[in-house]
Amino acid sequence: LNGGTATQGMGAAATASYTDFQDVITEQSQILAAPAGTPGAIEPWGDVRFTGDPASTLHTFTLDGTQLSSIDRKFSVHLDGVGGTAPIVINVTGPVVDFDTQSVFLNGTQANVLSSAEFGNAASRILWNFVDATSVELGENDQFMGSILAPLADATLKTSTNGRVYVGGDLSVLGTGGGIEQHN
Repeated sequence: LNGGTATQGMGAAATASYTDFQDVITEQSQILAAPAGTPGAIEPWGDVRFTGDPASTLHTFTLDGTQLSSIDRKFSVHLDGVGGTAPIVINVTGPVVDFDTQSVFLNGTQANVLSSAEFGNAASRILWNFVDATSVELGENDQFMGSILAPLADATLKTSTNGRVYVGGDLSVLGTGGGIEQHN
């Protein structure tokens, strides 16, 4: 304590105003998943492609988590036609989701490298909504782009994240071979 004093019970006081947090994130996840999103396509070589409308004020995509989990290597995510600063919601369906992205391209520009001019833009615009997942495992020492919303899931992160992380269950962070960081 370096000469200071410990005060008991501060955690309960600090979280008292968030007693309905679980209800809030579950409701928001359902709202975001309600519109039928444009399906994402898993390409023959395993990359994932989403194509939006540049004039849209909200880009909503849907992808089957079972198909996503079946890709047995790191893959790239391509978000095309997502102009401006409109939010991008990727609804991932299914109870168990486990995948590892290699790179994220925003309108053809790789966004997940720290030197990319699109890094902050992608991190602040993308939301991965794991609407009905009970288990989510992401990454392997890379840069996961976008916020994560998994209101019903236990989540294991083995990647640095660039966005908020909202999980209804337990959150485990496991660095494998290198340090990982969570960036809000």
